Amino acid sequence: MKDILKRPAGMMRKLEKQVVDYFGSEIHKEHELFKELTLLIEMCHTIYHNQEKFTEMYKEICVISDTQNINKVLKEETFNRLYELAIVWHVLLYKEQRMQLLNYYDLSKIMKVIENDKKAKKLYKSLGNFHTEKRRKVITSFLEGVIDKEIGDVSELSYTSEDVETFRRYKIKEGEQGFETNLAPQIRN
Repeated sequence: MKDILKRPAGMMRKLEKQVVDYFGSEIHKEHELFKELTLLIEMCHTIYHNQEKFTEMYKEICVISDTQNINKVLKEETFNRLYELAIVWHVLLYKEQRMQLLNYYDLSKIMKVIENDKKAKKLYKSLGNFHTEKRRKVITSFLEGVIDKEIGDVSELSYTSEDVETFRRYKIKEGEQGFETNLAPQIRN
């Protein structure tokens, strides 16, 4: 969790500004890169807004942790809140990663259009930083391992609200199954 808080989400604001400066704030549906640019800007918004949410959730987790050090016993309501925070955290990360992967494949189209324009030099460089094989591998690794294959297949899901809700149900189901197979037997004994 701390690694997520340390990521440079401010770069998303910078990238969004570069895109808007070059292509304008209104990208019309007739634009040849409408879909790609819309996804890129939406991804930037999602990441820097999620960063604020991650910070708030982490602060809440720290408060709960401090309280637990005093109380020594984990109450049901506290456990449920921590569980809900973990689910929300994964859902937000999933949406970001799915958007980044789709964006990864679109970046080459955008870069091809702007590669010879001197006014787009900084934008081209910024997009190049996001269009690396290392980044693609990190994203696909996350998406492949975020849900056990026996729970559900997230490879067919996108970042739409319906698919994100499906992912949330998979994550809850995975938690319930983990409880039944790992913790419930120990509690019964």
